[in-house]
Amino acid sequence: MIILCVDGLDPDLAAEFGYHMPFECKLDIPIDLFEDGVPHTLHVWPSIFRGEVSRHPNLQEINVNPLRHRVRKFLHKKGIKWKRKGEIKYLWKVFKPAVGRTLLDNYSSFWWNIPGVSEGFIFSVSPSYMKTNYEVFKHLAENLVRYKYDIVALYTRLIDWYGHMAINPKILYYEVFSLAKRLPGDIMVVSDHGCVRGNHTDHAYLGCTRSVFAENVLDVRAEIERILWEDKSCTPTHPPSLYHPVLEPSH
Repeated sequence: MIILCVDGLDPDLAAEFGYHMPFECKLDIPIDLFEDGVPHTLHVWPSIFRGEVSRHPNLQEINVNPLRHRVRKFLHKKGIKWKRKGEIKYLWKVFKPAVGRTLLDNYSSFWWNIPGVSEGFIFSVSPSYMKTNYEVFKHLAENLVRYKYDIVALYTRLIDWYGHMAINPKILYYEVFSLAKRLPGDIMVVSDHGCVRGNHTDHAYLGCTRSVFAENVLDVRAEIERILWEDKSCTPTHPPSLYHPVLEPSH
């Protein structure tokens, strides 16, 4: 299974653009994964791969000036934006995982750059870094299909950055869904929240080439394990202890 972890991909905006996976869910996000009133990337991703609330302990290291961040957020909601003059100094921070073992440790897995999950995840707001990161994300997805991993999980933040900058992300949505369509095997696209007009939204996206019935970001792990459990060629190194079947809706 290849899991494309796409930060900021919004389920409603994807539908508005007309991009779909064969099976889709619009996911709720527990309030415990919010920070300052919105879902936070460093809380949601480890929670997705643990299947339980897993808050990252070091968020204060991101915001050098929290007051400036709150003022900017307030002004963005009012439709007011500004640009800095002079040299822009971009924030770079390396984060350790927020959790120990995850679903990924229970299978033959390759995972890369997932916030709160991958060792050495780099948080940066540098446009050049994020664009390069996005190209690596696509390159890895297209080439790791040659290897016999049970799970390949790869992360990109460029759509989220486009959302924060209020740049139309339609081309990136097209590229992500096109990538998912042309990759072989079981493909899953999952987000931690949406990002529209400068702000995080309250719902995340789950799409798959196999049936999925999740209602909450914490259900994603169970859906991954169910699909792998049904694939007899995948043998977990540890039994799926957090696996619980998600029942198909009756309607």
